[in-house]
Amino acid sequence: MANNTLATLKNEINLIDGEYTKFFNKYNKIFADTKSIMQTFFAELLKAGSFVIDKKYHKDNTCPLCLQGKDIVKLNTEIKQRLEEINKSAQLKTQFESAKKSIFSISSERIKRIEVILNNPIISEPANTKIKQSFENLKIKFQNYQKETEKKILNGDTIANPNDLLIIDKDFEIQSEILKDLELITNAIKK
Repeated sequence: MANNTLATLKNEINLIDGEYTKFFNKYNKIFADTKSIMQTFFAELLKAGSFVIDKKYHKDNTCPLCLQGKDIVKLNTEIKQRLEEINKSAQLKTQFESAKKSIFSISSERIKRIEVILNNPIISEPANTKIKQSFENLKIKFQNYQKETEKKILNGDTIANPNDLLIIDKDFEIQSEILKDLELITNAIKK
């Protein structure tokens, strides 16, 4: 069971690392332009202002919100341009949230698989110390991916570079030892 889990996880390295890299790139793109993301909070207010102007509820050459002098046609054009910019930022934010959910769910699912192995009493036997440690190390790596998804852009948090979190072949070295043990067991059963 441990061997199968390791083999499956090893086959999925590119998936998890690739998804984290996408998340990292989207995070940094948004991080570089937090001002425009913060503008998304003003979208409803701007839509309300545009609605009031479009429906001609407000006819004076003043801003319907602050009542300062402003050409109403020009104001409405500016509001619509700003809403377009906000819409682009909102789309970027949606893509980011999707990447964030993906990396979190992929990590969670892998952690659950690893915990099944770690909860097996056989893994705690002294002969299996190395195997247990390898699974615990893999679990920590997946937990690190999850921790990165909890960071907040608007707080100014930066996230770890993908190269610092990569799951690599070395993380699966124990698999060769497991295969040797399985071969010994198989040979013993044959005899």
